[in-house]
Amino acid sequence: MNQKTQESKNKILKVIYYDENAAMDYVTIMNDGNITIEEINKAIEGHNAEVGANGEASIKSSFLKMLNLSVGVKSEIAGHSSNEKIVNSTITTNIMTEFIKLADKDDNIKKLTNLKLDIDQDTATYLKSMFPYLSLLKNPDKFEELKDINTNKIDEVILSTKGYFEFLAYKSGKIFAILRFNIDCLKNNYKFNDLIKMDLCYYGIKVGTTTKEAIKLENEINQYSKVLTEENFDSSTDLSNNELPIYDIIIAGVKNG
Repeated sequence: MNQKTQESKNKILKVIYYDENAAMDYVTIMNDGNITIEEINKAIEGHNAEVGANGEASIKSSFLKMLNLSVGVKSEIAGHSSNEKIVNSTITTNIMTEFIKLADKDDNIKKLTNLKLDIDQDTATYLKSMFPYLSLLKNPDKFEELKDINTNKIDEVILSTKGYFEFLAYKSGKIFAILRFNIDCLKNNYKFNDLIKMDLCYYGIKVGTTTKEAIKLENEINQYSKVLTEENFDSSTDLSNNELPIYDIIIAGVKNG
């Protein structure tokens, strides 16, 4: 298999989840700040970003030129909202492509495949995923599990206390890791429940470790309560010690092959 064929096989065909801010931060960091957020924003806004020709990395030049080209097209179709959406999508895709190009060569970005995701029923992620269905119930208070919960406030409270939501990732039938997702980064109208049905490739960064028990809603509340009351909270005594890596996911999608 030649290099071009291999690269084609590894391409993401459909994006399910994309954290653009994290991807942009990574591209900037990997270029030692040579590509700054200001330069990217200037290019996106349509200003001429300064791309030096002497000694500048070609990746910077090509990346900013792609953005400028996209913006140049955008300026030509100003006022046509449908076309502007297409160009905005192109700009986003350019940043994504640059991230993948760098990440594929970086062992610090984990490429996770052959995983099956699940949602623990005792977690905030489960509550968030099930909340839309509660509106179908005429009398949710009749359910034992919901009798002490103000169901009208579930979504508001969860979104105000959690930025990322945890999924259990299984590999070969055994729990492998915990993957975290930002609900605002789901693409193409996908929802949390869709993630557990698909066979995806995940690009993620390991941000720490935790346990399956620690992500349960009751234990999260207990931990916050201990902190607020200035009591010592020793997770090793209250929770299982089976530590699992936590990966914050930047891109998840369907890969070719």
